[in-house]
Amino acid sequence: MSVSRSTALAMTTALALSAQIPIALSAQSPTTMPGYSPTAAATQRRLEQDAIRAPQATRARTHSAALSKEPHVAGTPAQKRTADYVIEQMNAMGLETELRTYDVYLPHATGVKLTRLGRDTVVLDLQEPGIAGDPATMLPQYLPVNGYGGAGVGEGELVFVNFGLIEDYATAARIGAAMLLRLANAQLLPYDYAEFARTMTRYVAPVERGLTQKGWNAAAVAPLVTAIARLEKSATAFAVARDAALAAAIAPAAQLAANSALLRVERALARPSGLKSRPWYRSLIYASDVDNGYSTMSFPGINESIRYGTQAETVAEINDLAARFGAAADAVDAARGSLSANATR
Repeated sequence: MSVSRSTALAMTTALALSAQIPIALSAQSPTTMPGYSPTAAATQRRLEQDAIRAPQATRARTHSAALSKEPHVAGTPAQKRTADYVIEQMNAMGLETELRTYDVYLPHATGVKLTRLGRDTVVLDLQEPGIAGDPATMLPQYLPVNGYGGAGVGEGELVFVNFGLIEDYATAARIGAAMLLRLANAQLLPYDYAEFARTMTRYVAPVERGLTQKGWNAAAVAPLVTAIARLEKSATAFAVARDAALAAAIAPAAQLAANSALLRVERALARPSGLKSRPWYRSLIYASDVDNGYSTMSFPGINESIRYGTQAETVAEINDLAARFGAAADAVDAARGSLSANATR
């Protein structure tokens, strides 16, 4: 496998939403909605129902056909054509859209071979014959490869992956539309910071195991555990204050102050200097595994240090992340303080 440089790798995100902090869309009573007053919640639910009805399988099928009419490997002209199509469609929806290009190194396969091993070892033909009446099967074929691996031989059991049906994509679009509306129209950011903290707590155990396997002191995670627990406590108190403020008609100044404080939560969990392996990537909560782009790594600064760094470097990463969770808790407390001041007026 050769490594070539793409001079115009277009990175386009189409109708996708990724949030580190969860938004509850269904586990609510009919009259409550985090981030909304009762009156605003009723209006929001009607908007979401309209949005949920909007995505159609037929429209998804049209887009799927357009996006899959030719192989579009990253960094190739075909991929640029795919990006142009997405931008054209999003502009037609009235969405503000832009295209950014990056110079990166990408692996492009120069040869692929698949062999079935056993008593009747056979080198399989990877070029599939076309099907009469199906123009898509007549298109040029791009042989499947492990896009983030080097040249070599892989061996393992054959695994069948289930179908990605058009109806599945339509369902995903409905959920995404509801989430986008929920975020855009909330009086207060509707994130569930307490659930986020509980999720983060589950990521500590793998860190402890990694430290133990290295022969390092697993007690080093104590500051991180304490900081995450503090965030959960702050978040629980904030949720009570938020719901009370919304029920009592929150003042615009308090609303602005609280939202401004909440914006600092996720920002606190990003490091301007980035990961040591990727200075341009700032999130310290999730990242793609540097050795496997299809795998997600939690607490990447810590776990990469366990994998490649020293004990001292790993402890420094743990303490840095703990301090950032503390800053996130400070931001949540500040938001609650803004709402409490609103209640005393």
